[in-house]
Amino acid sequence: MEIIKKNEVMQYQFYSVPKIFFVDEKYKKISLEAKIIYAFLLDRLSLSQKNNWFNEQEQVYLIFKRKEISELLGISAKTTINAIKELKECDLLYEERQGLRKT
Repeated sequence: MEIIKKNEVMQYQFYSVPKIFFVDEKYKKISLEAKIIYAFLLDRLSLSQKNNWFNEQEQVYLIFKRKEISELLGISAKTTINAIKELKECDLLYEERQGLRKT
């Protein structure tokens, strides 16, 4: 690894994956794709806050298209759909459809 200079620090940003995914039996079974997608969603929270995306109950919401997730991870649409389903089954994600056939 090369030495990082002060003007290069910002190019090394990271996604955070909650440790509980690897230590709690409830979450160990979740696929790595689902865990990484969850990290992407957590990262998007700051954008949502910046855009004041809150519902009437002051809950934060995000907009992240499945196609965009698939492209970021380099995985198929089916794999993305299955990973999102895993997150929903573990009550880690609640989803509302936005328009006709859009998610």
